[in-house]
Amino acid sequence: MGCWRGGGGEGARSWLGKGEGSLQTDGYQAYDNIGGPKLVNVGCWAHARRKFVDAVKVNPQDAAAVAMATRMDALFLVDRHARQEQVSIETRLA
Repeated sequence: MGCWRGGGGEGARSWLGKGEGSLQTDGYQAYDNIGGPKLVNVGCWAHARRKFVDAVKVNPQDAAAVAMATRMDALFLVDRHARQEQVSIETRLA
């Protein structure tokens, strides 16, 4: 998994046009008006996880941040294992 990078949104805009589907980014606002009305902007879990890890660094006693980072790590491990086992995308989504 990864995020679309670079170009202040121009690369994604030229590639997607008025397309549909999903666009995974880091939430940078340059991506807000890309694609057609059926395009769904989805967040990047790695970027989201980083915010929780930062919160734990600031306050190691923040139980909610620790729990969320731990849950996200568990999901990343499941996904890594599925990729290593070459589980199909359809099965991984299910």
